[in-house]
This record gives sequence, structure tokens and C-alpha cells, in this order.
Amino acid sequence: LSGGVAVSTAASCDVYPLVIVARDAYGIVPLQGENSVTPMVKYPSPMVGDELGQKGFVSWKTYQTAVILNQNWIARLECAATAKPA
Repeated sequence: LSGGVAVSTAASCDVYPLVIVARDAYGIVPLQGENSVTPMVKYPSPMVGDELGQKGFVSWKTYQTAVILNQNWIARLECAATAKPA
């Protein structure tokens, strides 16, 4: 953005990457068939901050692999933004 000239901190910008993916650009295969996802549930119990025991937790383990099927259908876009401090 500066044409090769060093930019002052006030004029510098942050660059954010965006990944754009089209349909069928990649494929995912579960490694254990139908049992590739193992959900685990921790049922709520009373604790400090949640005396009624209303908050529970759900987590899972999964085993999978991925492959890029068509590199032309995946793109990376970079956007620059500056912040104007008040």
C-alpha cells in the first residue's frame, strides 16, 4: 500500500484474510464410518454461580480426513482496514 516506502504507525493498516470456497472444492471422509462422532454429555449439577444446576456441557470427538478436490474453486482474498482512533 505504500509503494515500497516505510509507513508510519498512524498510516498503517491491518490486513485480514478471507477464504472463499465453492461447492465440492474439498471433500471430507469420516475415518470410522457411521461411528466417527462420539458425543459426550455432562449433565448439569448445582455449583457456585449455577445453584439450580441449569448449565450442562456437550462435547464430541471426531476422526476424519480432508482432501482438496479442485484448487481452482478455493480462493484467498485479503482486505485492508484502518482504524481511526478517537
